[in-house]
Amino acid sequence: MGDSSVPAIWGVNEYRLAAGTHLIEVAVPPPPEAIGRGAEVSLGGDARLLFELELPEGTMTTIEAIAEIAMAVDAEGTGLASYAATIKAVFAPEALSESDSGAAVGRRPPRAFLSASHP
Repeated sequence: MGDSSVPAIWGVNEYRLAAGTHLIEVAVPPPPEAIGRGAEVSLGGDARLLFELELPEGTMTTIEAIAEIAMAVDAEGTGLASYAATIKAVFAPEALSESDSGAAVGRRPPRAFLSASHP
């Protein structure tokens, strides 16, 4: 994966990473250009999560996040007038127990949003 973005869909995404330290960003994407052209888009720092993840050989970890997106349709009804989002971590490894906002993240049984593992 290196320093590049990896496509994802809303739901469960699994990635295989080499052992070592990784910077993981989970972010809300902007709206599709076909309906978002001309929209007022608000995707500030609260629309992304950053984690520095130390992944030992042969381990797996899970990060679960929930995004809230607010959209308003334009007057013509053909596109968006506004698009704003926030995202928060619901579950993350103990070593990653704080999000950008400093809010604590609790431990609970894994439900994957982003899974990183080394075979």
